[in-house]
Amino acid sequence: MSFRSKMFLFFIANFCFSLTSLAQSWDISDLPFWQDRSPSQGMLNIDSQLHQAFINNDRDFINNTLHSEFTWITSDGIMWPRRESLEAGLLPILNQADDIDIVQHFYGDATFLERSIDGTYVMYIWDHSSADPKLLNITEVIQKDRDYDPVMADYEIPCVNPCAYIPWVALSENQRLAYEAWQDQEQAYLDPVSGTLNRDGWIRRIDSDQDQRPVNTYMGKAPKKEDRVNYYMPRINAALESRGTGFTVPVLWSRWWDIGETAVFNIMLQPTHGDKAYWASRIFSYKVDSLTADEGIWLMSESYHTYIDTSPIMTTVDPKITGDDRQDLRNVDLSP
Repeated sequence: MSFRSKMFLFFIANFCFSLTSLAQSWDISDLPFWQDRSPSQGMLNIDSQLHQAFINNDRDFINNTLHSEFTWITSDGIMWPRRESLEAGLLPILNQADDIDIVQHFYGDATFLERSIDGTYVMYIWDHSSADPKLLNITEVIQKDRDYDPVMADYEIPCVNPCAYIPWVALSENQRLAYEAWQDQEQAYLDPVSGTLNRDGWIRRIDSDQDQRPVNTYMGKAPKKEDRVNYYMPRINAALESRGTGFTVPVLWSRWWDIGETAVFNIMLQPTHGDKAYWASRIFSYKVDSLTADEGIWLMSESYHTYIDTSPIMTTVDPKITGDDRQDLRNVDLSP
């Protein structure tokens, strides 16, 4: 498979549900005054203590530090709830060696912390909405090449799930708004003037104020948002004319958590059309730019996609064969 083909597949996987991370450190003093400021060194300290507790098998510290609804997605694509992860004796795949890159991004009471080295990436989601920070999630990605060939459908696949709904119900206003933002991100719009389709919602909803970049099993860390937009958007919008919104990946299972007042974290199980299923771990955040006094907007800020090793290739059936006549929202102008 050519490099361009790999890059296109990477974008489809991340663009159709979301993109994320950073390959360099960020100086908090350089952030605009409206950007959340969190105690970066404090989070590094508690994170370091937790890693040491795993090494020393300090079960008391681990139990006190893990969130009551903690989940751990390992690089082979297994999602471990809190109890099972402890019973299995899981250990972090990256320790505190000097050559490991560490990145932190801050979203109110949520902290995204990433350790990475040589194609291995680990995301930690910390909830510090209470006096004692709790680790809500670990998601691992080890970059590798596909040992199979994904297949893209040559017929249109309507975007009903997730564009209209998914098998999940929001339990808070923030969750509802974050989901609406993601629908805007995933949905193609019918331009009432030109009569053509576009995916400009993706540009609106992908965060970049901390150079966030997504991580994917088969492509590693993505380029910065500007480069992704310039290269992929013309190709995606052209493909919409012949293939509709079939690029969008549906959701089979999802769970969401509110973190403070301005962040939502979720994990999703998503079966890629013509590819393997994967776990998606994402942070959505509410941003207000005080410099312009614009109304706030929910953005998809961080995204990790861990493909499931044991997943079959998810085959797709032409909806015409099954008699599925549900409306594809791409034919409706949903633009803001």
